[in-house]
Parts: sequence; structure tokens; C-alpha cells
Amino acid sequence: MKSLLLVVLLGCSMVAMNAQYCINGVGPTSVYDTDMGSVTINGAGGTTIRDYTGCPAPGTAVTGVRDLTSEGVQLAAGGTYTLNVNITSCGGNYAFTYGAWIDFQQEQTFTNDSPLGGSVTQSNVYGVKPITFTVPGNAKSGLTRMRVQVQENAASPYDLCRNFAYGSTKDFSVIIGGGSGGGGGGGGISGGDVFLIIFFVGGFVYVAAGCVYNRTQKGTTGMTESCPQNEFWFHTLPGLVKDGMSYTKMKVLGLCNKGGGSGHTAMTDDDL
Repeated sequence: MKSLLLVVLLGCSMVAMNAQYCINGVGPTSVYDTDMGSVTINGAGGTTIRDYTGCPAPGTAVTGVRDLTSEGVQLAAGGTYTLNVNITSCGGNYAFTYGAWIDFQQEQTFTNDSPLGGSVTQSNVYGVKPITFTVPGNAKSGLTRMRVQVQENAASPYDLCRNFAYGSTKDFSVIIGGGSGGGGGGGGISGGDVFLIIFFVGGFVYVAAGCVYNRTQKGTTGMTESCPQNEFWFHTLPGLVKDGMSYTKMKVLGLCNKGGGSGHTAMTDDDL
């Protein structure tokens, strides 16, 4: 259930997250050589990232930033986790530098000198590279972003917000729970909060999209006619509510009359 709620919340929120993070002019420009395969992590509450995108054949890598923010994981402030990154190649074998970053303070930016695990790592051996890190206790609760990147023959100092010839850049979503701010009492986003967000956002989108569709495709006019399932909302539902209220009123009055009078009404078989 938590995983389902997380996925829906990410789907509703990922568009807003693109506002300030460095996206344009970032990532590899070539579809060959060093690339990134699977990225996996086990988070809190049974949430996980299980990304297996990579290059299936030489010359099929993806340039720029690969937006995978529809995939996300929940992390607890103060918790320790291991991110596994599989460094692969769409061509030859070369030296590379890799790392991962999370915007723990939700500033919509990444800091080059604050990679997960304390530093970026240089290597010339492809394979799965574990990155173990601890979420700061003062990390801000709520939705944020993680970037995982590998650069072939990376320039020094390392810059995660630049173009480079060969490598890969992937962005994922992260929800911080139990951190500072944004969570109300330090508890992060609860299941009830997520449900309310989904309910109201989903309801608004449903009604708005339905009205637009009916007006543009069916030529309807007016709110009553354009509203999706207007027969139910404006005719059936009010009738059901009225019947329910009348039934409840009848039962309440019946109980009051039954218990009224002298207060010594004899109990009958019907009362049992």
C-alpha cells in the first residue's frame, strides 16, 4: 500500500520538481562507451528503486539527463542505506568517475562537494559499485531528488552539472521522512497526508479534464452539462443524500418517541 501511494504521489509531483535542477546542458553527448546500467536501493517502508535501464547494445546509450523521477524511494532521516550502481559500457573500456547526490534540504540544486558517501570514486573496472550513506538528521522532510552519474575521464574538479562526452546521468525521486520542517512534528509525510493529497489532486484533475473534454469534443456548455457524470452528481447523488437524511431522521424520531412518554414503557418482544 505504501509503495502504491508513493508512486501516485510522485506522478502528481514530479513535474514541479523540474523547476530549478540543472537539466539543460548536462550529461553525456555520445551514445557510446561508458554508461550506467541498473540502479537499486532498498528504502524505508518497503519502498525500493529498481531501475534496470542501460544500453542493450553498443551505440544505444541515452544522452543528456535521463528523467526517472517517476521512480522513487522513501528514506528516513538518520537512516543508513546502500545504493548499488552498475557501471557498464556501450563500447570500449575506459577510466571513469561516479557518484550520487541527494538534495536533502530541498533547495532544487545539487552541491558538487557533497556526494553520497563523502566523495566521488574513480575506477577503471566496470561492475556494480555500492555507495553507502547516512541521511542527515536535519534533512528536510518531503519530496526531493537524487542524481546518480558516471563520467568517463572526468575533469577535475568534478562538476555534475555539465556536459561530458561519455557516461550517464539519471535522476530519481526521494521522499525524506522524520526530518526537519515540512513534515509537521518531525513525522514526515504520513499515509493519511498522502491519501488526502491524492484524493484532492486526483479529484480536481478528473473534473477539470472531464469538463475540457466535454466542451471541446462534445460541444457542451455550462458547468452542469460539462461536468463528467453530471447525471450522477446533479441528479442521482442529491436524491440519495435526501433519502438517506429522511431515513436517518425517521429512525431518530422513532427512537425518541419510543423512549419518551412516562419513561416506564414496557419492553415488548420487538425490543429484544
